[in-house]
Amino acid sequence: STLYATDAGLFFLDTVDYYINFVMILVGFFQCFAAGWVYNFSEQIDNLGSPIVFSFIATYFGSTILACILWFSVPDASAALWAGFVGFALFFCIGMAFTLYLIKLQINAGAFGTIRTMLHDLLFRNMIDLKDDLSVVVGRIPLAWAVLIKFVIPPVLLALFSLGCAAKTSSGQTEFGHYGGYPGLPYQLLGILTVVFAGFLFFSSLIMPRLYDAFEKSESPVPTKDVTLRASATPVWRKSNETSEVTDEPADVNYTLEQTSPGEQAWTPKAPDDKAEQAVAEDVA
Repeated sequence: STLYATDAGLFFLDTVDYYINFVMILVGFFQCFAAGWVYNFSEQIDNLGSPIVFSFIATYFGSTILACILWFSVPDASAALWAGFVGFALFFCIGMAFTLYLIKLQINAGAFGTIRTMLHDLLFRNMIDLKDDLSVVVGRIPLAWAVLIKFVIPPVLLALFSLGCAAKTSSGQTEFGHYGGYPGLPYQLLGILTVVFAGFLFFSSLIMPRLYDAFEKSESPVPTKDVTLRASATPVWRKSNETSEVTDEPADVNYTLEQTSPGEQAWTPKAPDDKAEQAVAEDVA
């Protein structure tokens, strides 16, 4: 606040106010990306494999970025509009075809599920999980909210950010970095640093999330996933209850869920597949 009380305070305020719009767009994008794409990210990778997940993310946002580049770089406005939509459609179709190819390879390699179920997990699983988790706290949330958070709002915010970056001054320079004709030092630099700082907060939380452990709420009403799933099996041989003879009846696999955060509601584990049961039985044998 002391900075804004100086003789140049109004200039600083005008510059920072312009760049803070970019910060708000970035913050909104990062929040939607974290909610719709990063939530349950590790579980999604465990279920589908990292190549499939990252291929879909690259497809969705790569097509949006390509469209923005075409929209705001082609001089002819009419040609730019069509070029952007065509580029988006081509990139998205090619990317989704590659993603489906990876899903088919995963199924052929013995992955559990079908193309339909794996596509459902890829497109909707994490956002529906978030909606259900938040519903425990805030009440019913419509499915449309989750769809908007994941598929609609992020590309719109990217387009708005690109539009702001591509805006020109009266002299033909981009407004980003040359707003209002103010000198680069210190006015433009201060404004750009606010944008860089917002990006730093997001990417640092992805790379080193423990930096923000101090801000974590200790008692959250949202169900925890901090649990351990343990499996145990009876011996592969057993005596029949009627004849007391040893039989080759398969082992029973018993699953228990141990919470590492006492007092919190735990998630119900997924039903184990046959391969997991066979592995436990063989280990006991």
